[in-house]
Amino acid sequence: MKRRTTCYIHFCFPALFVLLLAALPALAQNKTVTGKVTDAKDNRALEAVTVIVKDSKLATQTRSDGSFSISVPANTKYLNFSAIGYETQQVQLGASLTLAIAMVQTEKSIEDVVVIGYGVTRKTDVTSAITSVKEKDFNKGAVISPMSLVQGKVPGLVIVNSNGTDPNGQSSMQLRGVSTLKGSTSPFVVIDGVPGGNLNNLSPEDVESIDVLRDGSAAAIYGTRGSNGVIIVTTKRAKSGTASFNYDSYVYTDIPKKFPAVLTAEQYRAYADVYKRTNPTFVLNDGGASTDWFKALSKTPVSQVHNFSVSSGTDKSSIRAAVSIRNLDGIAISTWRKIVNTRLSFTQKALDNKLSIQGNIATSFLNYLSSDNTIYGDAMDRNPTFPVFNTDGSYFEDPLDSKGNPYARRMQTEDGERIKHINGSVKATLDLMPNLKASGFFAFQRRDVISYYYQSRDAFLSRINGQNGNASRSTSFSYDRTFEYTLDYNKRFGKHSLSALAGYSYQDFMSEDFNASNRNFLTDAFSYNNLGAGQAFAAGTAGAGLGSGKSSSTLIAFFGRAIYNYNEKYLLTASLRREGSSKFGINHKWGLFPAVSLGWRISKESFMPEKGLFEDLKLRLGYGVTGNQEGIGAYNSLATLSTGASFLWDNTFVPTYGASRNPNPDLRWEKKTEYNLGIDFALRGGKVSGSIDIYSRETSDLLLDATAPVPSLIHQTILVNLGKMRNRGVELALNLKLIENKKFSWTNSLTFSYNDNLLQSVTYGASTSAPVDHYSLPQNMGSAFRREVGQPIGNFYGKVFKDFDVQNNKWIFYTQAEDPALDAQNKKIIGNGMPKMFAGMSNNLSYGRFDMTVFLRGTFMFDLLNIMDLVYTNRARYSNNFLQKGLDIPISSYAYSNYFIEKGDFVKLDNLTMGYTINTGKIKYLKKARVYASGQNLLTFTKFSGRDPDIQVNGLEPGLAMMNFYPRATTLTLGISLGF
Repeated sequence: MKRRTTCYIHFCFPALFVLLLAALPALAQNKTVTGKVTDAKDNRALEAVTVIVKDSKLATQTRSDGSFSISVPANTKYLNFSAIGYETQQVQLGASLTLAIAMVQTEKSIEDVVVIGYGVTRKTDVTSAITSVKEKDFNKGAVISPMSLVQGKVPGLVIVNSNGTDPNGQSSMQLRGVSTLKGSTSPFVVIDGVPGGNLNNLSPEDVESIDVLRDGSAAAIYGTRGSNGVIIVTTKRAKSGTASFNYDSYVYTDIPKKFPAVLTAEQYRAYADVYKRTNPTFVLNDGGASTDWFKALSKTPVSQVHNFSVSSGTDKSSIRAAVSIRNLDGIAISTWRKIVNTRLSFTQKALDNKLSIQGNIATSFLNYLSSDNTIYGDAMDRNPTFPVFNTDGSYFEDPLDSKGNPYARRMQTEDGERIKHINGSVKATLDLMPNLKASGFFAFQRRDVISYYYQSRDAFLSRINGQNGNASRSTSFSYDRTFEYTLDYNKRFGKHSLSALAGYSYQDFMSEDFNASNRNFLTDAFSYNNLGAGQAFAAGTAGAGLGSGKSSSTLIAFFGRAIYNYNEKYLLTASLRREGSSKFGINHKWGLFPAVSLGWRISKESFMPEKGLFEDLKLRLGYGVTGNQEGIGAYNSLATLSTGASFLWDNTFVPTYGASRNPNPDLRWEKKTEYNLGIDFALRGGKVSGSIDIYSRETSDLLLDATAPVPSLIHQTILVNLGKMRNRGVELALNLKLIENKKFSWTNSLTFSYNDNLLQSVTYGASTSAPVDHYSLPQNMGSAFRREVGQPIGNFYGKVFKDFDVQNNKWIFYTQAEDPALDAQNKKIIGNGMPKMFAGMSNNLSYGRFDMTVFLRGTFMFDLLNIMDLVYTNRARYSNNFLQKGLDIPISSYAYSNYFIEKGDFVKLDNLTMGYTINTGKIKYLKKARVYASGQNLLTFTKFSGRDPDIQVNGLEPGLAMMNFYPRATTLTLGISLGF
C-alpha cells in the first residue's frame, strides 16, 4: 500500500507541476476592470447594475456608490451593462481598465418595474397574475377616490360607486368574485409599504402607480389578509436633478342624468277623478302648488381641486412636498366635503451611500356634511301639489305626512363628521455586503373622528315625536403600528439570478369610542355642542344615553420569498408566510400560507424563430394559499360579558353581567386555495401585447353565524367556519399600438374578465344548512334573495308572473302544476344580480400637441331587481305619489315576482378627455403646461328601464335598484397642469 501511494505521488506531482506551468501564462493574462456607473441625466450613482462579460458566465453588480470591479480574461473585448429601467450598454475595452459608464433611462423604464409584496421585480421576471397601472394610463377628469383612477383598467377588479357623484360616497371593490359569506370582499391595500393603508386619506394626484396582485401566488406573502387580492399604491417621490414645482387644478360640475318619472301635479290632480271611481271616500289633499321635488332638493354643484407639489434631489438626498385642497360640492342640497391633504417624502443616503433612509409623513383633514339618500326616496312619495314653503316663508308641513317635508328636514338637520388622519413611515436600508441588505421599517397611522348630529326643535319630526330638539355626538380614536425587518439578497452568477427575502412583521391595532345623545332642548343655539343642556337625560327618558368601547388586536408574521431566474428562460418564485393573530381561537392562532409560481419564457428558446411572430412569450403557472380574517372581530372567539337582567336582592334590584357571546376556541381565518395559468405575449414590433389568465379559487372555512345547540351553549348563534365557495374565470388584457408616427398616434387597451361563482357547501357539525332567504323587501313582500348550496351567490328567488286579474285586483302567477321547475311555494330562481362579465376599453390618441382619451366600460350577464318599480308603480300609493308607468299596470297591489327583474347589461362612455400641451419654449421658468376638458358618464347603452344600471353588484346582495338613491350625473371638468 505504501509503495502504491509513493508511486502515485511520484507520478502525479510532476504532472500537476507541468499543468500549473502551462496555466500560468493564462492566469497572468487575466486583468481587473474597475469603474463607476451613473445616470446619464443627473449623474447620480447607480447601484445593482449588472456587469457581465459578453458570451460568458462572468458577472458582478455595482455597489451602492456605483462602483464595480471584475476580473476578466485578457482576451475580453466587451462588457455588457444592464439595469431595470435603463438601456443595455455594450462597452468595448481599450487600453484603460478604468471605466466611467453613463446609462440612459429607457422611455419605458417605469413600465419595466412591477411592485410586489415587500419589493419590486422586473416585469419579465413576474410569474404571477399582477397588473401594474402607471400614471399615464390613469382615468382622467374629476376623481374622488384613488381607486377610480384604475376603474375598468384591471382585469377581474370590479370598482363600483353605488352613490354616483355623491362627494361622500365610497367605492366598493371586489376582485375575481365574492369569496366570503361574512367578511369583507375588498382587496387588502398597501400604501408605500404600509399594510392596511386608508385610501380615503390619499389624494389621487399623489399616486404614481397602482399594482394589483390578482392571484393567490402573488398575494400569499400577505397571509391572512390576501384572499381578496392585494392593491399596492406607490406615491410620487422626488427625482434627482433641478428643483421642480407643479400645480394641478380643475373645476367640475355634476349634471343629473335622470330622475324617476313620478306624476306631475297636473297628472296627480287628473288622476283624482279616476281614483275616486274605485275609492269613493277619497278626498284629494291638494296643497295648491306644483312642485318638482327632485329639483327642489337639488342644486348645481361646483367643485374645485388644487394640488401643489415641490420636489428637489441629488444623488445623496431628495425631498418632495405636496398639498391638496379639495372643495367638493354635491347635487343634493346641503351636501359637501372639504379635504386638505399634505404629504412629505424624503430620501437621505449616508455612510458612503451604504445607508439609505426613506420617509413619508402624510396628514388629512376632512370635514363633511353627510348625504341623506332618503330625501330622494321621500321625494318619490311626496305629494306634488304640496309647496316647499308657506306664504309666510315657513316650511309647509302636512300633519298627515309622517315623513315630513324632505327639504325642511334636510335644512333643519346637521349631520356630519370631522376627521383627522396622520400617518408616517420610515425605512432604513443598510448594505451589509455587496449582495446583502438589511432593512427596518416602522409605520404609524392614527385616525380621530368626531361625528355630530342635531335636529332642530321646530323640525316636523322633532315636534310630532315630542323630542324638542335631538342631538348626538360621538368620538372615536384608532391607531395601528407596524414594525417590519427584512433581509434582501440579490446575486447574479453566470446564467443564474437569485433574489431572496426573509422578514418579520409585527402590527398592533387599537380603537376606542365614546358617544352621547340627548333630547328636549330649550333652545337651538347650542346645537350638538352642549349635550348637557337637553332635559331628557336628567329625566331618564328615552333617546338619551351614553356609550363607550375599546378593542385591540395584534398580528405577527414571519415570511420569506425566493425569485430564481435561469438564463432569462426559466423562472421560479416561491414564498411562505407563517402568521398569527390574536383574533383567532386558542386552537388556531397560527396559519401557514405557501405559494409557488413558475414561468417559462418560450420566446427565449432556440426552437423559436429569431424573427418569428412573438417578440416575447411567457407561460406562467401559480399556486397559492391565502387567508381572510376581516369577518372576525377582536374578541369573537371569546366569551364576552354584557349587562343582563336585574335580580331582587335585599329589597333592591341588582344588575348583573352575563355571557353575551358563545366562545369558539376553533375559530380561524377563511382559507383560499388558488391555481392560476397565464400567458404573457408581445408580437414582433411591439404593436400587440397582452396577457391571458385562467384561474380557479376555492375558499374553505367560510365564516358564518350558525345555529348553536342550547344547551350546552348559552346563545342561539355562534360564529364558526362552516363552508366552501368556488370562483372560476378567465381574464384578458390586450394592448394595441394601432398607429404610431411623428404626427399621429393611436393606442388601445382592452380588459375583459369572466367569473363563475358557486357555493359548494355550508355545514356545521353533522347538519347541512338549509337554503337561506335574505334581504327583506318593503311592504312585507318577503325576501329578495336565496342562498343555497349548489347555486351561485346573488340568486333572486320569487314567483313567475303569468297575468293580471283586473276584476279581483290580483297578480296571477304560475303554479307548480303549470311549471314543474317551481317548488312547493310556487317559487324558483328568477335571476341573478352578480355580473359574470366585465370589459373596459381605452383609446388614447394624439396629434401634434393635442391629445384625446376615450374610455368605455361595460358590465354583462346579470339581472337587476327594480325595487323602485316594485314599490312605486303601485297606484295604491295615490295618497302620496307613484311612477307614471304605474298608470299602465291595471291593478294596485304589491307582489314580488320576475315581472320586476330586468336585464342589467350596459355599456358606458365613461370618460372623454381632450387636452392641449402648450409650447413653453419661450416662456421663462415654465417647463410644461397643459389644459384639458373632460366629460364623465356621458352615455349609457342599456335596456334597463330604471335610472342607471351601474349600481352595487359587489357583495352578497348584488343587483338591487333601490328606492333611496343619490342622483346619477354627467360630470364636466376643466383643468390645467403647470410645471415650473
